[in-house]
Amino acid sequence: MSFFDNITQIFSSAEPFIKDLERELTRNFRADMFEKDDCYVVVCELPGVDKSNIEIKLDDRRLTITGTRKSEYYADFIIDERAKGDFHRVFTLPRAVDSSSASSTLDNGLLTVYLTKDNRTVINVEIK
Repeated sequence: MSFFDNITQIFSSAEPFIKDLERELTRNFRADMFEKDDCYVVVCELPGVDKSNIEIKLDDRRLTITGTRKSEYYADFIIDERAKGDFHRVFTLPRAVDSSSASSTLDNGLLTVYLTKDNRTVINVEIK
């Protein structure tokens, strides 16, 4: 057996593991978070997910987005690469936000969450 045959055999035996890892990584979703003057904005890629299948929770500085991607097809797949099933992400925000003014939109597969910064100021307390 040649060196290249050995390498091919190693990668072939790792294929099921790689497929499982790929499936697990794509189960979640890609997201960006950026800061504006008055708010934080989180943009998530959720193509094909209906808003009724998404839940957004805000707890102190933690934003949690969960949901389900449903498959439109029930068949024996020849190629099965699109992520399906439950997804879950938790984002820690840089500072507190005003939960009463949080809002979101879902447009063309992009979920955008707007989180207004809390206007409380941080003060230093002198130790006496």
